[in-house]
Amino acid sequence: MLMFYCTSRARLPALVRRGATGVLLWRTLADARRICDADEVILVVEHKDTGLRNLRWAPCAYLERVLPEEFQNAAPYLPPREVLAAGGVVLRAGVVPWEILQIRRHGQWDLPKGKCDGGESLRACALREVREETGANDLALGRCLGATVHGYPQGKSYRVKRTYWYEMHSACEVFSPQAEEGITAVEWVRWDPAKTRLAYQTLRHLSGTLAERLSAR
Repeated sequence: MLMFYCTSRARLPALVRRGATGVLLWRTLADARRICDADEVILVVEHKDTGLRNLRWAPCAYLERVLPEEFQNAAPYLPPREVLAAGGVVLRAGVVPWEILQIRRHGQWDLPKGKCDGGESLRACALREVREETGANDLALGRCLGATVHGYPQGKSYRVKRTYWYEMHSACEVFSPQAEEGITAVEWVRWDPAKTRLAYQTLRHLSGTLAERLSAR
């Protein structure tokens, strides 16, 4: 998971070489910006301990050790910039056991999602992006399943993308992968193999959360 650390520019070389001990990490970029001093920089930390997910409502977490490679934007320093996105976990309507719609993007199995346009609501963004990336035109929008966060360098900043996911239903059989987004395939996949072949741990966790909710209905 991604968390955020306030530090000085003078400390960056030492953090890149040795990491840090005894650090306070903020859960959101907005929290870090409120706390950091004006002359400090914000580092993005990708921490592998999934147990920290239990802190989803806490503003911060204390870690005894952060490894050098966990600082994502320190060498060179890139200022973090938040990006808002939305997408869909699309279930095949009327089919049991469940099937989920997956896309193959740049050689990896993924779920359809994309950045929100200015002024666009999350729900509208989720529907638009799933339609554009898959060609499915009969989407029924359900409830929000939560959000995932991941980061990547782009240009002169480090993008922190927060994606809100919605349950959707579709009976579509013919798809049109959005080639300009690097999508080469769109497929219905049975639930068990669908969970394991997703390329990203955050999406596997999201799929598990949806399975728990469906089982409880």
